[in-house]
Amino acid sequence: MDEVAEQEGVSNTVTHLVYSHHHADHAGAANLLGDDIVRIGHVETRGCCCGTTTRPGPPPDVTFEDSYTLQVGGERVELAYHGPNHSPDNIFIHFPDHDTLMLIDIVNSAGCRSTTSTSARTCPGTSTPRTGP
Repeated sequence: MDEVAEQEGVSNTVTHLVYSHHHADHAGAANLLGDDIVRIGHVETRGCCCGTTTRPGPPPDVTFEDSYTLQVGGERVELAYHGPNHSPDNIFIHFPDHDTLMLIDIVNSAGCRSTTSTSARTCPGTSTPRTGP
């Protein structure tokens, strides 16, 4: 982080932390960053996350239901909730000025084709139907 910050001419101080979702491998070490940062997550993350022995770490300070725009370091980050997917609180993280979208722990296989059921799909190389759109 230090090298990248130096190359970009920006501070390496973490001021904001976005919880993609509540799972411990994403939010569990959030307490290591100290108390002087703003933690942001979906409203469901507050209920699912943090503050217990099985899910350590502080809950988000700022929560949202549908969308939230974060302006930090001259960058705009659009956070959006489009319903449960990998977890009940997993969010889309969009950097519109960089044409970049992050959706954590989700894999969509290109080439999946519909079967006779509109809600089942089969992916090449597998015989197991996948449910959902």
